[in-house]
Amino acid sequence: MLVSLDLQIIALAREGLAAEEIAKAIPCELSVVDFTLRRTGMIQEDEISDDEFEEIRKGLLNIATTVVEDSVAERAVRAKVGMFLYERKKGKPKDFSKAPAVNIENLNLLIASSHERVLKSVKGISDDSIRRRVESAVEVPAEPQTKVEGTG
Repeated sequence: MLVSLDLQIIALAREGLAAEEIAKAIPCELSVVDFTLRRTGMIQEDEISDDEFEEIRKGLLNIATTVVEDSVAERAVRAKVGMFLYERKKGKPKDFSKAPAVNIENLNLLIASSHERVLKSVKGISDDSIRRRVESAVEVPAEPQTKVEGTG
């Protein structure tokens, strides 16, 4: 049975092993253990010095950028480490959990109503050259042709 590296690290940490002991037991880089334990909240950030953090950051950067064996597991670890470093530098992406849910039907309605508002505002433009440029950028439907009785 394969157990992910993260799960192995977490299990050994719960057994009371220190990060160095976990790194030797698995075996893996100490920075990978630190990364996993910090990401899961098992080690708090203020427990390390600035020098230690810089050493960890350099180790993580090395892991994220160095290919040892091009395996799926290694690529997954490199991707996780890279995302961690990116979030650390740029901040986490905005939380969209409070954003309103929009399904495809709602999205189509929003697009259609926006298009209608644009068309209404285009009709209100008095300068013909500006109106033509806007109309060429926004698909303006042709006026519906009315069927004249007796012609068709």
